[in-house]
Amino acid sequence: MQQPLNSYGIVAYTWLNALGARTYRAPEATSPWLLEGTGLRPAAELPFATHWGPVTTTLPPMPPEVAGHRSRCSQLLWASLRALEGDIRGAISRWGPERVAVVIGSSTGGIDVTEQVIALEHRGEPRPDDYDFDAVHPFGALLQMARRALGFAGPGYVVSTACSSSGKAMAAAQRLLEANLCDAVITGGADALCQMTLRGFSGLGILSDDLCRPFDVTRNGINIGEGSALLLLDRAARVPLRLLSAGESNDAFHTTAPHPEGLGARLALEAALRLAGLEPAQVDYVNAHGTGTRQNDSAEALALATTLGPAVTYSSTKDRVGHQLGAAGATEAGFCLEALSAQRIPGNRPGTRVDPELAAPPVSDSRPAPLRTTLSNSFAFGGSNVAVALGVATPEAESAARDRIVPGHVWVEAVGFWTPGYPHLRALLAGTADPELRRPPAALLPALQHPPTLILGPGEAAQAHKTDEYCLVENIEKAENIYFEICKKWCIN
Repeated sequence: MQQPLNSYGIVAYTWLNALGARTYRAPEATSPWLLEGTGLRPAAELPFATHWGPVTTTLPPMPPEVAGHRSRCSQLLWASLRALEGDIRGAISRWGPERVAVVIGSSTGGIDVTEQVIALEHRGEPRPDDYDFDAVHPFGALLQMARRALGFAGPGYVVSTACSSSGKAMAAAQRLLEANLCDAVITGGADALCQMTLRGFSGLGILSDDLCRPFDVTRNGINIGEGSALLLLDRAARVPLRLLSAGESNDAFHTTAPHPEGLGARLALEAALRLAGLEPAQVDYVNAHGTGTRQNDSAEALALATTLGPAVTYSSTKDRVGHQLGAAGATEAGFCLEALSAQRIPGNRPGTRVDPELAAPPVSDSRPAPLRTTLSNSFAFGGSNVAVALGVATPEAESAARDRIVPGHVWVEAVGFWTPGYPHLRALLAGTADPELRRPPAALLPALQHPPTLILGPGEAAQAHKTDEYCLVENIEKAENIYFEICKKWCIN
């Protein structure tokens, strides 16, 4: 049976969307409730009727050294990076640049700039002299911009799985911490309004011609928004708000339609519970994917009722900011954190006429409630699904997290020992130890000063956590011999 993952403290988070900007740093006092009303408005600039959620907040200028990466998406991402710049630089100073990772989710990247260039070419006008496709259009341009601007040198990549991108980025961030490939991660997502997205969804016939109405009996489609949202995770953070887990699935039922019984959603929800060590009754609130389309809302309500029970408490916040595509997961995780901070559930838009055919009804009004554990759902085209669990840490969880922090490491022969008790273990292996040091493991615990856990592996220290890391076969053979000696002299005896 798989053991639950370790939770990681959320040092700070920030979101930027049609509602404005918000930044939280633990352990700030609860702010005024920010999820009332909506930032959506009629999209008069488009040739078809719909509402959308553009960011109207003034964005900070990008640093000159990354100006070549400028797109609407990178500008939104930079605004969020800039909001957390002090926190990020603090993590880099504390852990070193190689131990701070960045994982970003996006589905549009810099396509808005490419659209402008293509429009110029159609009019017979030349491309701008400073246009660099590779520096602007690909998803990797977002990563390059972040690294150059703030000095990240640890693992980094961009996740692009459509509407689940930033949720899956958070899942990847937790895995990096679990694998000890980093000590802190900045993760989240960014996406911008662009013609491809707007016209594509219009072509699919799933854009609402009015304000979107998730889980409403009259719902008829989605509204598109834009924005960015980031969380800073730190393995040593003693803060109440924590990333507990992220459950993923890929059901591949249909290119655009969800499984009618919510199979992929159920698998993601079940995985999130299992990886967090949670029972269904422990989930206090779910921020649903809740797009406002007929099929998605019905399938998701069924998945929630089946997995968490018919009395599940859930709502959608897409009627506030629209569907932000690759940024939706991180934004709505931020809304869950906002709910945990305020101890208040964000209900559906006032006036929602709940569809009576839903397997479970959503919360139709915002209200105070005791919250310890929340889930944030993101489901994408192609059946790429994720459910992110966030919660308030218990004292036991915080203590366990601190116990996992082991200072420093040394390498010996072909094995790396992550413990201050290395001299004792080396003496045991050599067979020449002082009798006092050759006592049973219980006698070693005071010297180890940590739980009797050893993380070890073959290879050279200089190659650890590097691009193109490798290990010689002969070192693996040496490691096998050392493992055998550990078992024979430490465990068997």
